[in-house]
Amino acid sequence: MKKLFKEKPMLLLISILLMIALTTCVYILIAGDTYHLKYELPNVDTKQTSISYEIKNGNIKVDELYCSDHTLHMTVSSAMPGKDAVTVKIQGNTGDDTVVYCIFTVTKLGIVVYRNILDMNGSKLIEISMLIGMLLICVAMLSSYNRHRRQAHYSYNMIVRGGLGQFFGMQAVVLIMYLHGSHTLADLFLCISSTGTLLSLLMVPLMLILAASVSISNLSLIRHEGFHVLNMLGIISSLLWMIGTILTVKFGLNASGSAHEVAFITSVNTVISFIVLYFECMLFATILSSILASKHKPPFDRDYIIILGCAILPDGRLTPILKARADAALAFEREQFEAVGRHAVFVPSGGQGDDEIISESEAISRYLQKKGTPPERILIENNSVNTFENMKFSKQKIEEHCKSESYNAAFATTNYHVFRGYTLARKNKLTAQGIASKTKWYFFPNAFLREFVGLIAEELPHHIVMLVIMLVSAVVMNVLAFF
Repeated sequence: MKKLFKEKPMLLLISILLMIALTTCVYILIAGDTYHLKYELPNVDTKQTSISYEIKNGNIKVDELYCSDHTLHMTVSSAMPGKDAVTVKIQGNTGDDTVVYCIFTVTKLGIVVYRNILDMNGSKLIEISMLIGMLLICVAMLSSYNRHRRQAHYSYNMIVRGGLGQFFGMQAVVLIMYLHGSHTLADLFLCISSTGTLLSLLMVPLMLILAASVSISNLSLIRHEGFHVLNMLGIISSLLWMIGTILTVKFGLNASGSAHEVAFITSVNTVISFIVLYFECMLFATILSSILASKHKPPFDRDYIIILGCAILPDGRLTPILKARADAALAFEREQFEAVGRHAVFVPSGGQGDDEIISESEAISRYLQKKGTPPERILIENNSVNTFENMKFSKQKIEEHCKSESYNAAFATTNYHVFRGYTLARKNKLTAQGIASKTKWYFFPNAFLREFVGLIAEELPHHIVMLVIMLVSAVVMNVLAFF
């Protein structure tokens, strides 16, 4: 996340957003000393009327006052800070009088405010600035996400970009739809603070399908591999999502009482719904990134292909999962040689477990030789006990073997494990691209959630900061809309 805010495009985006905010503030300070009020008079014949007005305290001046098309038009300007009221009397030709009572406040900065602090000259510019800001953030995040995809830089930072792009993109769509109507800035702020609830509810059908899929996947995992907390991630996550959605609906439907009570209940609903929506966006970005990582195929310029090990059979043969990884590596290397005439060195990686008669790397090596690979193109790494060490020790072996300072590497693993392979390779400062092998369907949904949990754990402080910024902004807008 720190890298995200140090990149030149991101610094440029922040600069543009600050310029937009500064321009809006300057405009409000300059033009905010006047206010043009339009007051609908549906039952008054404004063509045959006479108008008079009375200012209570003298904090404002009435610069213009007239009626047209059943609407009262009044332009006022600031005289001195303070609260003031204007009573407008509209006399019709039938002798009926219509009285309009308008309350204004002149701030210490000389800005004229009508009714609510958000109702002032320049409110429309604030709306447009917010929309431009949301669209800029959305485009910047999604462009950065796409750039990482094209460069095969699959990482948790990439997921964050995709998730934020979705989040602000959905907010921008709601804002665009809302700007078509007639409203005050207070109405708009209330709408934005409610988008979390709206969008979360709109995504309920999709989330129900996803929750059902991962729960069924977990049941299949438990049946095939036994009970383990990691095999329960789908069921646990589904329950947490259901609780969050129920709370969102509960608080959203019980916003009643005084202005303070409504503001409090709506703020609580905003917090819960924004948290649910934020993590839904991150989950969808995780799923998309994992699928893209598994579908990506490295260019045919690989010098080394690491084959990530896993458990082997009691007799030393490869399990179906490990055999699929080795076959995927062999198939890629064969395609590369046929395409560019370039062989790659295989690096089978994996140590020997307590219940294994030989190391995983040795078992892979024997399989490769059985398939026709000469021993001189096999570089065994037999000290690792997990994927992190697979990458770490394989990198050491490659650098000891490689005669050149630069080399191109790939790693072969199961499709649901490719994204994690990228993240662990990057942690070891190993530049390598993934080669995916197929496996049983029930592994994939749980793998998405493991990567999602990994994303949250890896970037937890930064997620908290992002959520706090968004939630505080939404709650402040919500409170301003009520008072």
